[in-house]
Amino acid sequence: MASSAPPPDETATVHCSVGSFHYRVDRHVSRALLVACSTSLEEKIKFAESQATAQPCQESKQSITLDFSATAPQLFDLFTTWLDTIELPSWLIQREDTNTDERLRQKELRERELVALYTFAVEHDVDKHDVDKLRRDVINAFLFRFEKGPPPAESIPMLVAAILDREEPLIRFMAYMVALELPPSSVWERLPFGFVARVCDAVNKLEGEHRLEISERLATREAIAKVRILADWCKWHEHEGDDREKQLTCAEETKKWRMKWREVQIKVDQEKETDMDSEGSKAFL
Repeated sequence: MASSAPPPDETATVHCSVGSFHYRVDRHVSRALLVACSTSLEEKIKFAESQATAQPCQESKQSITLDFSATAPQLFDLFTTWLDTIELPSWLIQREDTNTDERLRQKELRERELVALYTFAVEHDVDKHDVDKLRRDVINAFLFRFEKGPPPAESIPMLVAAILDREEPLIRFMAYMVALELPPSSVWERLPFGFVARVCDAVNKLEGEHRLEISERLATREAIAKVRILADWCKWHEHEGDDREKQLTCAEETKKWRMKWREVQIKVDQEKETDMDSEGSKAFL
């Protein structure tokens, strides 16, 4: 009887060449984690392994290399951090003070990093075995930041509209942001037609549900946005066709992260207040 193939080495790593020739780095990532999270990456790994074993020198599977030359090293490190922990770093989620131009720029940079992470998940099909949680976590991060803070920077909807398919949940979220939070003259005319169609659809749904006159809608723009967008976070997730159990699991996981993020945010805000009080006390000395 022919012997069965040996089980995969759970400790094996894959060499990943990340970044362009201007700034290229080497990363070694768990093969098991990459295979578990993405059908696309699994196929690339197995193809590279088959090519390696077909060579006369019979190269080891551990010596294969995946090319991520189109991915910035910082973005790849964000992805592998999430892959190791199934958790976004807290600094990417925390809300910033926006009372200075520098902090506004920092807010926009973090939002761009969230969009890049979401796009990476889409491009590399990071959704195997129900591990569609990276996109969900990014959307939850936007929701958390918006819960007690301002909407995304004006450049963010335009960035999302330019690089993502119009059916992506993040597109829907940004359409509501534009419809409710951003003045038409600032962003609307610069958006792709397909995205504007989503914005108009969002407005029609809101007016149909709330039956508001245009003047009343504008007067209560922020209040409506908070209610409609934040009432049910799971409606921004990809649950079409999911069974009830999976939806309930997602709701519970989302609730857990919201509570954890709030605790972290409270701690950060308290530390900021302590620092401000300390600086104020020094000023009187």
